[in-house]
Parts: sequence; structure tokens; C-alpha cells
Amino acid sequence: MAPGIKAVKDNWRPILLIQFCFLVFVVLFYTVPSFQNLPDRIDAFKTSIGPPTFVVGMIWFVSIIIPEIAKMLTGIKGEKLTWKDLVLRMVYFATIGISINMLYDWMNVAIGNDVSPGSIAKKLAIDQLIYSPFFSMPLATLTFLYRDTGFSFEKAIAKLKQGEFWRRFFPLYATCIMYFGPVGIAMYSLPLGLTFPVAMAAQAAWGIIVVAVGSHKEPDTAL
Repeated sequence: MAPGIKAVKDNWRPILLIQFCFLVFVVLFYTVPSFQNLPDRIDAFKTSIGPPTFVVGMIWFVSIIIPEIAKMLTGIKGEKLTWKDLVLRMVYFATIGISINMLYDWMNVAIGNDVSPGSIAKKLAIDQLIYSPFFSMPLATLTFLYRDTGFSFEKAIAKLKQGEFWRRFFPLYATCIMYFGPVGIAMYSLPLGLTFPVAMAAQAAWGIIVVAVGSHKEPDTAL
């Protein structure tokens, strides 16, 4: 079974729970008048605590804490999260969060913040065909390879020389396209102030998938 499909199959309950909550949020935004000023309130909160703190804090919350809570609520028993693993995920997801925020800011300047089909298509193409294959997926590949080799640079480099990068990269990238393709269309169709928060909501389920797909712990006989 393909790693991406297996990851979704093994973790479908917490992923479904997170996505259901995300769907409820979208429905509330378009049906409840008091939710219409949510982008302004989010922007004000972001300004009050500082953009870096907001970005890093939010992605840590949705990518590390929310997936663990969802797993507990749905009875999924995963690997115990060690301190080394926690620190590695914090560094990885912080890097992703900052880069995503920078990407969205740049696209809104270069392409515009309208929600026309042309703008949505351009942003989605940049996201899926440039940012993901040349930055986010290579970073995920290397991060979880390092983790799976016992946090050893020497063993990770040895694995890379054996072609391990490509064996991990392609399943990750394929899964990314399948997951974030539809999500991206919805995300770039929303008001500017909600783009990053909605991306973080999607990141909660992706936080489960990327760890599952990116990790390939196998008996290490070659090192």
C-alpha cells in the first residue's frame, strides 16, 4: 500500500475529526454575521503579540498539540513523543510556518489579494509546483530521515548516499498534492485575513499525515 494512503487509512479518525471541526468553522464564517469580522480580530491579535510569535505559536499548536489531542480523543495509539522528537518537530514546523507566512505575503503583493479564478490558479501553482517540491517536501524528507536514523547526521548522510531521499520524497510530495490541492483551492478562495489561519487548520491534519508518511523506521543493517 502507498505510504500516503496507508497514513490516511491508519489515522483517518483524528484526521476526520480535525477536518470536521474545520468544516464547521467555514460554515459558521459564512452563516453567522458575528464571524464576518473574524479576519480583523485575528489581524489585531497578530499585531498585538507580534507576527513571529503568532505564526510560530499557531503552527506549534495546530501541528503538534492538536494532532496529539485528536489521537487521544479518537483512541489512536501512536508512538510516544520523546523530547528529542518534540524539539525536532518544533524546529521543523516553526520553519514551515514562517516560510508559509512569507509565501502568502509575497503572493498577495505579486499576484494580488482578490479571489478571482486566475489568482487562485496562480497561487495554487506556486504553492504546489514550486514551494512544495523545492522547499517544504525536501525539508520534511530530510527532517524525518534524521529522526529515523536515531538523530544521527552520519547515518542520515549514509542513507542519502543510498538513494533514501528519493524513496521518501516522492510519497510525501504525492500525498501533499492529493491533500493540499483541494484544500488550497478553498483556502485561496477565502478573504486575505483568513488565508493563514485556514492553512493552519488544514495543517493540523497534515501534521499527522506528514509524520506518518515521512517516517520509515526500518531495521538498519547497512550502517
